[in-house]
Amino acid sequence: MNTRQNSPSRWASGSRSGLTLIEVVAGTVLAGTLLVGILLAMTSHGRQLRQLKLGQAGLELLDRFLASWAHRDFSDTSLAELAKSAAVPIVANNTPINDGATEPSDLWIRLTSERLPELQPWMLERVRAEAVSQQSGKVIAKLEIVRHVH
Repeated sequence: MNTRQNSPSRWASGSRSGLTLIEVVAGTVLAGTLLVGILLAMTSHGRQLRQLKLGQAGLELLDRFLASWAHRDFSDTSLAELAKSAAVPIVANNTPINDGATEPSDLWIRLTSERLPELQPWMLERVRAEAVSQQSGKVIAKLEIVRHVH
């Protein structure tokens, strides 16, 4: 009697112990797609978090600048005098006026002012303070104040 005919075939019984090549490739593709999606989401989240922290730091810098000006008379204080006494790094006309920040930072305040010709009889001046990243040159936050000048 032939033992080959009497023994049941491993494939005929329907139970397999391994995976085919197509199943392995399909599983690898699915796992890779999932991994790429997770990495892209983490990268995007990290970038958004860095931008949020930079924006918050810019607003805090502008807040400290405004607080240093708050105890003075807005109309009598010259911008140069204010910049020298402020405890934040300030740049006017692209030259640092005061780099005496209390902690090292990539952010500076760019300070500009202009007379408003349409409101000349009231002698108004617009002061713009922008928190600017030194590294990228981008404006992070902006504050505009209109003040009366003598």
